[in-house]
Parts: sequence; structure tokens; C-alpha cells
Amino acid sequence: MTMQRGAARALLEVEGLTVRYPGPGRSRTRAAVTELDLSVYPGESVGLVGGSGAGKSTVAKALAGLVQPEQGRITLAGRDLLGCPSRTARRLRRPMHLVMQDPYASLPPNRQVAATVAEPLVIHGLVDRRMRRRLVVETLDLVRLRPCEEYLRRYPHQLSGGERQRVAFARALIAEPQLVLADEPTQMLDASLRGELVDLLGQLCARRRMAVLHITHDLALAQRGCHRLVVLRDGVVVEHGPTERVLGRPRHPYTAALVAAATGSEAA
Repeated sequence: MTMQRGAARALLEVEGLTVRYPGPGRSRTRAAVTELDLSVYPGESVGLVGGSGAGKSTVAKALAGLVQPEQGRITLAGRDLLGCPSRTARRLRRPMHLVMQDPYASLPPNRQVAATVAEPLVIHGLVDRRMRRRLVVETLDLVRLRPCEEYLRRYPHQLSGGERQRVAFARALIAEPQLVLADEPTQMLDASLRGELVDLLGQLCARRRMAVLHITHDLALAQRGCHRLVVLRDGVVVEHGPTERVLGRPRHPYTAALVAAATGSEAA
């Protein structure tokens, strides 16, 4: 999967991002992410890959404003998200939406599908009630929850795991974000559903010039859905480049080990 960026300006730019968490003892901390640089361009899908504990989800949380970095710079559409008041940062993050990995925990259990999917429209006051319903139905159709009308009044416990994750994607897509942070969003789904959702995001990248940051340990998913890969180990980027090159000719031993584990072969 290749993409020509030309002279386009990066939609998301991350420079020197460092995040620390409390460690053993009162005065100790441990670095979850260290000096991370990352860029994502309009219409591009980038995979942030690595094993468990590599720091991938911490990056997603920092981008979404759920954890506070110790240092670094995050800009979205040219606007600095860390150098402004938190209320301003929340407004500037409106073009970004995070899809979490667990559809069982990410959907409000007492809220019907229609209200869940419409939530971004309500929060940002984008359209009136009549238009909201129409957009909800259109977005449910987009994520292939059909017949759409039958899903509007259902609650999460009335849905399968795959249906719940499609609802989560519908909520992310309804306001037509410029950037989707997809944090292991297909981990709990079977292979066919994973492929469908990855392909859907790819189509939206091309159609809407939407960008996606896939955060995953699944190299098959990354190969199928990402233009570029950034390999993270212990919070540090060890390799990055076009997907075909990184997976086909890995330059770092850690990347080679990930590829070998995914393919069942022996690392060189």
C-alpha cells in the first residue's frame, strides 16, 4: 500500500513527545514514551506498531489529551495542542476522534445506538435534531449496520461484539473527522470483520482525505491498511518507513523479530 504525499502539509505532527508514569517509590518515574517524532498526512494511514508494553496506547492517550506529556509538541492542522489552555485544546481536538480497543467498555451501556452515534454532533452543536437522525442512519449504513432503522433503539447488550465495534466506528466517523486514532479497534473481532473495517477506513482515507493512525500489534492488519509504519519498542521509535519496506526488509532486529513472530519464521 503506497501513497504519494507530494508537498502536502502534515495534518498531525508530534515532536519529542515524552510521557512518564509513576514507578516504584515515591520519587521514581518510568518513561512510557521517549522523544517520539511522528507525522501523519491528509489521506494517509500510518501504523504505530510494536509489542505489548511498547507505549503505543500511551501515544494515543497523549494525542487525545487523556494523559499529560512531560515534554514535546503536538500540532493538529498547524495548531499547537499543548501550548494552549485545556479548554482551547479540547476545541482544537474536534477534528480528531479516538476509537478504543474494547467495544464492551467504550459504549455507554444505558444509551441507545442512535444517541451514542450522535454524541459528537450534540457535543459540538453541529446540526439540529432532524439532521442528526438522518446523519446517524447514513453513518450506520456506512459501517454496514443494516437495516439501519432496526439498530437505532438497541442497547450495547443487544449487539454482538462486531456490531458494537461498528457502532464505535460510526460514532467516530459521523462528524467527518480529519484524523481517526484507532487504538487496537479490531483486536476483539474475527479476521473477516477486521478486514472489513480496515478496508472501510482505507476507503474513507481516499474519499474524504481523512487520516488514520492505526495503533496495533497486528502486522497483518498494518500491512493491509497502512501506507507507512512506525515501530515502537519500550517507548522509543526504532524504525519507520513505507509498509512494504519495513515488513519486507526490516532494518532493526526488533522489527525483524516482530515480522518473524507474525509469520512463524525465524528471525535472521
